Formats: sequence, structure tokens, C-alpha cells
Amino acid sequence: MTPEQLLPYLLPEVIGVPDSLATQAIMRSANEFCWETGIWNEIQEPIAVQDNVNEYDLEAPTGAQVVTIKSIWMVNRELVPVTMERLQELIPNWQEAKGSDPAYYNCPQDWSTVRIYPIPLGAGGAKLTIRASYTPNQFGSTLPQFLVDTYLDEILAGAKARLMQVPGKSWSNPQLAAVNQIAFAEGITRAKVFLAHDRVAGSPRVRPVRYGYR
Repeated sequence: MTPEQLLPYLLPEVIGVPDSLATQAIMRSANEFCWETGIWNEIQEPIAVQDNVNEYDLEAPTGAQVVTIKSIWMVNRELVPVTMERLQELIPNWQEAKGSDPAYYNCPQDWSTVRIYPIPLGAGGAKLTIRASYTPNQFGSTLPQFLVDTYLDEILAGAKARLMQVPGKSWSNPQLAAVNQIAFAEGITRAKVFLAHDRVAGSPRVRPVRYGYR
């Protein structure tokens, strides 16, 4: 879906705003919403692990950018995210260390590339399965359909807040900007709660604490 398709829902409340500015506000609102909530996440197609190669590129959906990696699995384990400092403690010779069962990963440069450790050797055709979260490129021109279907009001509230905050324009309205900003923030909170349930009915569970000795 394009932001232009949402203009009929936005323009009546910001009379006089140029279409180009309105579409930009929609894209920036959608970008912020997904960035703050992590609501757009997908499991990528498995990536074949190659011997002596520990750096792998992530693919983002069209018009999107990677926000963060949520999980990485191999066939027999979930890899553990580590900082470079922690990696140095765990594998002091991480630059050269090799093994058939990588256990750790990080993204030392940016979220578009992941590195796994130790460097694969004899992994036997193993594959990486990556779950990542995304956000629409704020300078792009497409929105995921699920985002519009589920969070249209929130995205529009964020766009209206941005536009109404602009001073000295016919559509300026600081009071309504504040109201829409609150609605946008509340939508972010609701989406985070929804994501905490992993999009299924029920409540997040907390493992009970055991007291005393066994």
C-alpha cells in the first residue's frame, strides 16, 4: 500500500497541507511506530551456512529496513547475542576460532549484516533461521498491508501530530497536535502489549520463583 492511498483519511483534518508533506508525515509516523514497537517482524528464509564464512547479509522486505534481530536459530540451538567485549571473554581467539557448531552472534557494523562465532567449519550444510523486526523506510513509498489494516488510526494520529506541530501554517494546531501525540503514544503501548503476547490470546507468563531448598 502507498501513503497516497491514506490521504483521504488524513487531509480533511489538516486543511491546506501539501500532499507531498502529508505523505512524508505518514511515512515518518509509520517508521517511528514500527521502530518503537517492533510490531513488524518476520522469520526469514533459512540461510545456508558456508565453511570459513561467518558474515551473512539480512534481506529486508521491499521498502523496509532492519530494526533489530530478535532471534537466530540453527538446527540444534538458538544462538546467543554477544557484545564484542563479551565475545572476547568467551572466545579469546574469536578472529580465527573455527568450529562445526556456531553458538554466538552479533552485528558489529549495522543490522543488515550478522556475524556468527566460532567461524563455521564442517557445519554439514546447516542453516541459519533469523527472526528480525523491520520498519518502513521513512523516505520510501510503501507500507505493509497488515500495518494499515491493524494500526491505521495510530499511524494517522502520528502523522497529524507531526503536521499540526508545524508553526505558522493554516493547518497548525498545537492543542490537537498534543491530543494526537497522546493517541499515537497510547497506540505504541498497546502494540507493545500485543507483541508481548506474541500475537496470540493469553497473557505473558512469569516463571514462579522457588523458595527454600530442594
